[in-house]
Amino acid sequence: IAPPVCGLAEERIESAKVGVASALSGSAFMVPAALLQPDAFSAQWELSHDLLAAMLLLFGVVYRYAVRSDGENAMLKQGVVGAFAITRCFSALQASPQCTALPLTCGPPLGYLDSAMVVQLLSVGLESFVAFGGVCVRDRGVLRAGAARKAPGCSANGGVRIDRPAAASTYSSTARVAAA
Repeated sequence: IAPPVCGLAEERIESAKVGVASALSGSAFMVPAALLQPDAFSAQWELSHDLLAAMLLLFGVVYRYAVRSDGENAMLKQGVVGAFAITRCFSALQASPQCTALPLTCGPPLGYLDSAMVVQLLSVGLESFVAFGGVCVRDRGVLRAGAARKAPGCSANGGVRIDRPAAASTYSSTARVAAA
């Protein structure tokens, strides 16, 4: 029988540790890209980066569950990074003053997006992928060093952690529990 998962309080402490570490390290990773922005040190720039730190905290908690102890799924990890980075890019995009609505037309080079908007997407995108990707690299090191633990595996069997057998198998986690 597999050991039970950590208690709720312990899980919250582990998630808080990872979240705070992610906010701090992700903020440090994004500094070089952030300083290249044309509006560096403006009020909007500061607000944007304060909110990025909050997003990085949430990202760290979500990423901890994406790398949980019941298996390795590279696509899931990459998907979490991409989802957070792209969501930040889209939410930071601002229409240029010359844009007209219904249908949105902003001018060259793409019609829907003008060159200033493309530059916005590229600069925020670079910064976001560096910050969220950097957190992933840092999280792997923290988890390997034992400073924080991976989230326990999930199952449909009432909260029992499922450890994968040494060789990957094709049957479900529920079937592995039934076989145990």
